[in-house]
Amino acid sequence: MIRSCLAALLLTLSAGCCVTPPPADKYFDRSSASDTLRFFQYAVETGQYQFAYQCLDSESRERVSEGSFEASIRWARVEALDGSHMWRVIADAFRVPEVERIPGDPEARWVTLVHFREDDTYEISLRIAPEEGEWRIDLSEMRGLDLGGTP
Repeated sequence: MIRSCLAALLLTLSAGCCVTPPPADKYFDRSSASDTLRFFQYAVETGQYQFAYQCLDSESRERVSEGSFEASIRWARVEALDGSHMWRVIADAFRVPEVERIPGDPEARWVTLVHFREDDTYEISLRIAPEEGEWRIDLSEMRGLDLGGTP
């Protein structure tokens, strides 16, 4: 009896460790700038790089192949953040809920991720604009800021 209970518990625990996360497009969409950033972060965090790549605008996809994009996200390190992997920086960043209009570009928005460390705060804003009925990330326009020790 005890053996069968232990076997059932072990089977349950091992099955729980192997669960595949739901596809990004099942729970997220790109109907707004904020939703697109949420979609992108989830896709990166769960290793669904093809979905993250789909968040990019057509010009970004023309400049960067899907394979190069995935390799950069998976393996690149951010030296300013102690060499942390890019995917971890994106996944762990705080998503600022407010979006910012871009002067001179009425449709586009800045969406911002903030990465906190013990002694530094880094902020990166991505330009997101509507394209083909969905909001897309433009990799050619980003802005970053080292806020130093600001909380």
